[in-house]
Amino acid sequence: MEQRVNIKFCFKLGKTATETHEMLVKAYGVDAVSKKCVFEWFKRFRDGKEDVKDEPRSGRPPTSTTPDNIERVRRMLADDRRLSLRMIAEELKISLDSVSNIIREHLQKRKEKGLRFSDIAQIQQRVTRVLRAIPKEAFADSFQQLYNRCQKCIVTNGDYFECQ
Repeated sequence: MEQRVNIKFCFKLGKTATETHEMLVKAYGVDAVSKKCVFEWFKRFRDGKEDVKDEPRSGRPPTSTTPDNIERVRRMLADDRRLSLRMIAEELKISLDSVSNIIREHLQKRKEKGLRFSDIAQIQQRVTRVLRAIPKEAFADSFQQLYNRCQKCIVTNGDYFECQ
């Protein structure tokens, strides 16, 4: 919402969509909205729309994207990040689209595969954002699990092997 207000402000100042996007990238870094999004909002403002809120949509409200399902998907991914969308959908008995929506919109997770970065600063920004999104409890749990495995190796004189 904040970036939409900024887009509207730039539009009112007579900036171009490209200039506006460049300023958003400078201010928000990797969290800036896409250039396509800026152009879409410029079109809305040119067409006379003043509100920066999404327009109401018709159709029935979502029934699969419930707080309970969001939490269940979050827990499943925390337990095993390699789960496919199909496996999660089958387990929860909801559609692939619903699982994808929960992961992308509610858990703010995206496939990081194939991203291109122009410089080290962009990589650092992305990594910092991703790491900050991980709950502190998850880090603590990971380190506790690592410590427990190291202890087992020590106790068994290195003969410990764990298979998943």
